[in-house]
Amino acid sequence: MDKNKPILPEYSPSENVWNAIENELNNKELLGALPQYSPSEKVWNKIQPSEKGRIITLTNILKIAASFVFIIGVGYLIALLNPLNKEKGAITYSEEWIEPIDYGNWNLEEDRNIASLIEQKETETPLLLKSEEYNLLKKEYNNLLESKQEILNEVNPYNENVELELILTRIELEKSSIVRSLISFHTT
Repeated sequence: MDKNKPILPEYSPSENVWNAIENELNNKELLGALPQYSPSEKVWNKIQPSEKGRIITLTNILKIAASFVFIIGVGYLIALLNPLNKEKGAITYSEEWIEPIDYGNWNLEEDRNIASLIEQKETETPLLLKSEEYNLLKKEYNNLLESKQEILNEVNPYNENVELELILTRIELEKSSIVRSLISFHTT
């Protein structure tokens, strides 16, 4: 409640007051004494719908315009998506030449020659097989050969896969280093 307004005391009227109000409302003579007013024909004509024509309001105009836009939009989409109205597209022919990946660059024959060279060295000096360091180098060399073969199996000769070629290059570099260590390995 607003603090600036004074608080009025509550008051309940007696039953006599309510009875007097009800008697006055029930008195029909007083109702007839109330003033009456009848509007002119002009007012009634504006209130009642005229048979001459309908008044077009702004909302009706907007509804009509929205309907036209919708119909035009749907017609445009049908014309755009209709395959019968599209012009026949020209068929073009082209070729693309791809150089297949050459597996010869990955020294598969050289790997076989190195494996036979290592076997020959092991048969000449059997003490190499007892050296733990030599066996670790040989195990790593065999792992690199297996990894190389797995990657070569995944490579498609007609697909450029630069990442796999980079991995193969790293394997070749590591393999070369290990081969040099295996061939030059001496037991004391």
